[in-house]
Amino acid sequence: MIIESKKLLSFNYFHIFDVVLDIAKYPEFLPWCDKVVISNIKDDSLSAILYIKFLKISVNYTSDIMFLKPTQNNSGYIKSISNNGPFKHLYNNWIFEYIDNNHTMTSCITEINFKSYILQKTFGKVYRNKQEKIILAFEKRLERLYGNILKLI
Repeated sequence: MIIESKKLLSFNYFHIFDVVLDIAKYPEFLPWCDKVVISNIKDDSLSAILYIKFLKISVNYTSDIMFLKPTQNNSGYIKSISNNGPFKHLYNNWIFEYIDNNHTMTSCITEINFKSYILQKTFGKVYRNKQEKIILAFEKRLERLYGNILKLI
């Protein structure tokens, strides 16, 4: 299943990129994210074990994450891949496109397939709505961290 979301956000592209890449802070604001362990940090990649709790189900999985910081001339990205835990395949691709100092076109493409037929049927149908809630959680995090400062620039 592939889910695509695209939204013009009223925040600087550096701020959006930094919030999405700050995976260690996910438990503070992302629903269902209980814990994160970061490892293998390099200039353009890292690995993270994410511990997820949803209803009475607890799972964890490792994501290999690659990233490129955006510039005014080039879109940046954060790509994560996981083929373990409950996933047969999980791929996320965030793209950050500079519009102006106060606006960034932000895209999130997720391809998700669960190993378990039951999980695929259960969560496959509701994940589209969950992705929108996840993006909203990032927006709220940006508002908490940066408020309306960018609207004054």
